[in-house]
Amino acid sequence: MIHGLAGLAAFCGLIPITNQGSTWFDLAYLTLFSLGVLTAMTVFGGLFVVFFRQLNLKAFRMAVAIRVLSLLATSY
Repeated sequence: MIHGLAGLAAFCGLIPITNQGSTWFDLAYLTLFSLGVLTAMTVFGGLFVVFFRQLNLKAFRMAVAIRVLSLLATSY
C-alpha cells in the first residue's frame, strides 16, 4: 500500500485538492484516490497470478523465461 501511495501517482492525487477549500472534501478525495490505486494494483496482481498459473500448466519453460526476463529488467 505504501508503494502505491508513493511517487507520481500520489503527486497527481494531490494536485486537484490544492484548489479546494474544504478539508473534508480533501480527505474524502485522498481516501477515494488511495482506494482506487489499491484496487487497481490488487486487480492487476490477481490477473498476473492467473496468467502465470495458466502459463505454468501449458508452457513451463516459457513461464520461467518470462520470470527471468522480468527479474533482469527490474534489476537494472
